[in-house]
Amino acid sequence: MIKQDRDLLRSLIKESPSWQRVECGMNELEAYLLSYEMFQGSWRVWNSPNNEPIGISYHLDWAPSNERPWLGTILIHPNERNKGYGKRIIQQIGQEQRINGHKAFYASSPAIYDDWLKFLGKCQFEQVKLETNNKNNLDYIICVKPL
Repeated sequence: MIKQDRDLLRSLIKESPSWQRVECGMNELEAYLLSYEMFQGSWRVWNSPNNEPIGISYHLDWAPSNERPWLGTILIHPNERNKGYGKRIIQQIGQEQRINGHKAFYASSPAIYDDWLKFLGKCQFEQVKLETNNKNNLDYIICVKPL
């Protein structure tokens, strides 16, 4: 990830306290990014129609847990939320996965974050099961989106 993209990610994280509580705080960002390098996923910057950066996503084409594509994270600038950008980003990534022969796209969310789960539901993810993450002892709802 280039410096300009890292700066955008930092600004989005700063505006997302719940994301910081679950994923990483500002001081842990470099270690967090390094830990995801081994998965060879894709960090992407997304722009508005007037070419302003409005969000960042991370997804895996192949996750070691189930050998399927996963949405790792999506962060949208607070001023641009609830405008359909997140849904369009997920649709775009999902279309790419379908073209690559996948029939489903996975995501998860801590069970305590209703707003995250509602967002995934609006993006046509279905809740499949509950798992506990041993690293942070949070219950996560695993979701799947048919492609």
